[in-house]
Amino acid sequence: MKSQHLVLNAALFAVGLLVGYMVWGSSNPAADNSTQQATTSEVKTETESKVAQETKQEETSETVINDENLAGNSASDESPEVDPSGPTDNPIVLPSGQACFANDKELSFQLSLFAEEMEKKKVMYNNREPEKLADCSGIFHRTLQFVASSCDQYLYPEPTDARDSRSLANWYNAHENLVFINDAVAQRNVIKPGAVMFFGGSGKRYNHPPKDEVLKGGIIEHIGVVTEVKKDDQGNVIGYTMFHGRRPGKAAERSHYHSIEPPRLGYPPLGNWNQQLLAVAYVMTPKGA
Repeated sequence: MKSQHLVLNAALFAVGLLVGYMVWGSSNPAADNSTQQATTSEVKTETESKVAQETKQEETSETVINDENLAGNSASDESPEVDPSGPTDNPIVLPSGQACFANDKELSFQLSLFAEEMEKKKVMYNNREPEKLADCSGIFHRTLQFVASSCDQYLYPEPTDARDSRSLANWYNAHENLVFINDAVAQRNVIKPGAVMFFGGSGKRYNHPPKDEVLKGGIIEHIGVVTEVKKDDQGNVIGYTMFHGRRPGKAAERSHYHSIEPPRLGYPPLGNWNQQLLAVAYVMTPKGA
């Protein structure tokens, strides 16, 4: 009986302590507040860090967009001028045909009509019989004969003077009517209707070849005449159409793939497929030159 009384007293004492602690805690929330403040501080720090990161990302993104916009505005407002002669030590400026044609547009129209008539004849490429004028330089001589028949106020090389593309380049150079091409893109504005285009070998690349190499080194392998040009909004040439004797098995006709953006990766800009542009003359040469 006595032991039961002791156990009961101990239980009552424990209950009293628990109640007292609870009453004290409700009147002193400092401990809970401290814990809550610590937790709140951690959450706040993490949130601020995320906001800072997102803000930084937005600022970075905005900066990039603004820079791109500025670059775009700069490109559109101040388009770089293209030097028609380009980076070359050759001071030659190609002549015009104004003695017979009002402007390039009229010459382009006449050359296009001639090319159209020639395409109807289907003159197949033939370099085994030079007298038939059916290879690339032969087709060029036929074009010369057409222009000469409409305008005899200029000089034109005869087949007896210069039959192949290499001798033709030398003839034009001797008459100060040839521009050597070191950078086709920079010098693109020399290309116009009536331009005589000289190209290197298929798949070959030439890094600023000396004039003597172009004229005497035998690297010129193709020739054609520009019938039309395509220009951008700033008036710079971005492509052209050329009439020429193509290759064995093909008839003479115009081709349209000559562009500042080559038809295939690795091909030269403004070339003839994979043939690099080396020099440009003009179909009409002033007398006395």
